[in-house]
Amino acid sequence: MESGDRVRLSARVTWETCALPPADAWYETDRTHADGLVARPEAFVLPLLAPALLRGERRIVVEGSLCPSFLRNLAGGLQSLRGWYPDDSRLVLEATEGPRPLVASPVAVAATTFSGGVDSLAAVRVNRIDLPLDHPHALRDAYFVFGMNSHDFRGGAPDPDRWRDFEIRLARWRPIAQDAHLRVVPVASNLRTFAVDFPSWALRSIGAFLSAVAHAFSGRVARMLVPTVGGTNPLELEGCHPMLVPFWSSTAVAAVCDGSGMTRIDRLRLLTDWPAAMSILQSCQQHDVAAEHINCGRCNKCHRTMVALEALGRLEAAPTFPRRSIDADFVAGLVFANEFDAQCHAESATLLRASGRRELARALDRRIAAWRRRRRWKALRRRFARRRPGPAGET
Repeated sequence: MESGDRVRLSARVTWETCALPPADAWYETDRTHADGLVARPEAFVLPLLAPALLRGERRIVVEGSLCPSFLRNLAGGLQSLRGWYPDDSRLVLEATEGPRPLVASPVAVAATTFSGGVDSLAAVRVNRIDLPLDHPHALRDAYFVFGMNSHDFRGGAPDPDRWRDFEIRLARWRPIAQDAHLRVVPVASNLRTFAVDFPSWALRSIGAFLSAVAHAFSGRVARMLVPTVGGTNPLELEGCHPMLVPFWSSTAVAAVCDGSGMTRIDRLRLLTDWPAAMSILQSCQQHDVAAEHINCGRCNKCHRTMVALEALGRLEAAPTFPRRSIDADFVAGLVFANEFDAQCHAESATLLRASGRRELARALDRRIAAWRRRRRWKALRRRFARRRPGPAGET
């Protein structure tokens, strides 16, 4: 569907089991970048897998055909998810027109998704270091997606403030696109709004969605590089897990992972020697769009990135953050959202000790230990509350 300078690819989603009304799922881009947009159901099946499973659906029926290789890969991906989540039911996929093998685009470029964060910038940096520009796997396109965050939409429509911020960021990245020889493609999608909640999105769907963008643009993209999260535990479950992402491939599009062997510090170390990247680095989700800086400097993502840059001795070279240095008082007020934050800070503490900054390392160790103690105490309280007997007469 075309409207003005926008081109939209959409599909009608009708639920069979859960009591949700039919809704349209869509991808959209401007006319300039619509050359690769192709109406293929694989682009919609992938992000809807977890919502269908968690809402009790027993099958996904596509009015059309599906790539047989995609179907086989999908079966492997669902089996892997059942290994992590044994309570998952089986989900059957059906295509009314049966299987139809796909052929990769004659353009056949390699692409990645691009957020301006540590993982996506490091993926581009590694690709440029490892491969000459004329290599088939050298990145040509970077897809910048609006709709990755739950707060990007308001009442089913894009939030105007978030959309303005999206356009500002897109304009800000033109210099790095030139520096890295990349075509940055703006994409909007509402498929995140179908997710049941944040954990299901982060742990099951995000890698499937990023791979699905390539299927939506399979008229151009034949290989999609999906940046992984730079954690310290390779077995930790997450939606961009390197064991999971390759299952989201077809005969036309190969979904591959990048950077699974690199820690957060490794990735940031690469970026500190790339001024173009440091000038746009945005680790912040910006629930409240920052007025003075690209990063708010107050959230857990900002905190773990600033601490790591301080450990590398390069925070003063990061103009997108509101602080040029951190001290023990700052560390005492660190915000933690999850164990991944603690892992990142522990890695920074190790680096600080190695560089002789033992006082700051000890402050970081204390803050990590205090957060983990509080977390364990809360878990015990929840477990105790579940085991407490009810009033007399109740079972």
